[in-house]
Amino acid sequence: MPQKQEKEGQGAIPSHRLKAVGFLVDYYEIGGHNMENQMNNIISQLSHIEDTAVRIMQSADAQKKKLASEMEHKTKEFDEALSLETNKKLNDLKEQLNQEKEKELSTLRSQTQAALEQFESKYQQNHSKWAEEIFQSIVGA
Repeated sequence: MPQKQEKEGQGAIPSHRLKAVGFLVDYYEIGGHNMENQMNNIISQLSHIEDTAVRIMQSADAQKKKLASEMEHKTKEFDEALSLETNKKLNDLKEQLNQEKEKELSTLRSQTQAALEQFESKYQQNHSKWAEEIFQSIVGA
């Protein structure tokens, strides 16, 4: 369909239709009166073609809007799924790190308790001897 040469307002007749009708009117005036039915038929066909083109454009616009809406919905679903997956992975990683931390803390507590028990044992075994040595070093010096 030819492009409109200038902007036409609501209800304005497109310029390509005016040219076609003008041609037909000129032909009718030159050629005689028996063409009246044919001219009306041609005008009707042109009107039908234009109506069909308008419906096609409206349908294309509706499909475009529907596709845009579907893409927006799919994008939102994807973003939500990605967010859930990311949060799950982060929570799993935090849990793993907490388990590793607790294991290391438990090992450190055990090592500290063992060292304290060893010091306590040495103290119990040697505290009298050490006290005597300290006393002798003070008195005997």
